[in-house]
Amino acid sequence: PDSGNLDFVNNMSKFVSQVTHALQQVTGDFRLNIPTVLIDDSQRAVDNFEIVTQIEAALEDWTPAIAALIEQQQGKTAGGKGPLAEIEFWRTRNASLSTISEQLNTPNVRKMIEVLENSDSGTLPNFKYVYGELQK
Repeated sequence: PDSGNLDFVNNMSKFVSQVTHALQQVTGDFRLNIPTVLIDDSQRAVDNFEIVTQIEAALEDWTPAIAALIEQQQGKTAGGKGPLAEIEFWRTRNASLSTISEQLNTPNVRKMIEVLENSDSGTLPNFKYVYGELQK
């Protein structure tokens, strides 16, 4: 396929991913689109352009989605008065944010991030900032 078709497919894929994340935020079911990349040795994977590109594309997708979810959660307040409303508020917030954290802490995702650390990827600093915000 020529580069014009490839660019179109990549842009459509990003658009579909963004729409999917928006729907997940509305419904409260947030799942990251994790590429099916098998990494046995993160050092060797650094030399594989296709793997690095797939992982970078995933991080470009994850970073704004996670940032939007964090911002959405920070804008919420307890829906009632009293301690039970406060407990429910924090329970819901924890469930929403821990789902993302669990997905990012799987062994395969950790290896993906290690690959990008070893390749000095330009997508990593923004992701690390958002990930740090998620861990607060």
